[in-house]
Amino acid sequence: MDFPKTKKMLKRFAKAVVRAGRIRLAAVGMGRSKLIKNFSYQIGKITPGDLPKAVSFTFGSSAKYWQFVDEGVRGSGGYSPGRGAKKGKRGGTGMARGGKSPFKFKKKNIAKGVIQKWITSKGIRLRGTDGKFKSKTASNIKGAAFVIGRAIAQRGLTRTQFFSAPYKKNMKYYIDKILNAYGDDITDDIVSKIK
Repeated sequence: MDFPKTKKMLKRFAKAVVRAGRIRLAAVGMGRSKLIKNFSYQIGKITPGDLPKAVSFTFGSSAKYWQFVDEGVRGSGGYSPGRGAKKGKRGGTGMARGGKSPFKFKKKNIAKGVIQKWITSKGIRLRGTDGKFKSKTASNIKGAAFVIGRAIAQRGLTRTQFFSAPYKKNMKYYIDKILNAYGDDITDDIVSKIK
């Protein structure tokens, strides 16, 4: 049995999740990331009683990275904004990110070399304390990588919920339609076998 109506509804559901997820990622400034390009879906074999396994979502080569972006990562702490820090639009000073995340940075800095590689690959221009651009020497890159890595580890990463929120929302909308299509496919199969 091929389940054509069910596959059509599952495809609509998956497309809606991917579309909404890409919009969310673009809204938080990740519009040109590899994650947004690799975020896709596949419709597999439909087995009776196991519809959720028929749709699988892919996020690229990194197995855990998408979860960190989706759920955020809590910081290790130790960040102090200093005296007279300006409060942001939502009233905070940027101290804590990823508040309800199951993930947390354990150390006070990110693994060595990760931020250095990011600085060189993205073409980030470094500035000194006077605000002028600095040359990209190995020591300047290393110093900037240390400061950026420490800030990320202490503050954490913000939750985007680029996958979980659209998945829940679209599942509520499409669940009855998917089940009706599944019922129609079974009915059509029975009717065709009787004829």
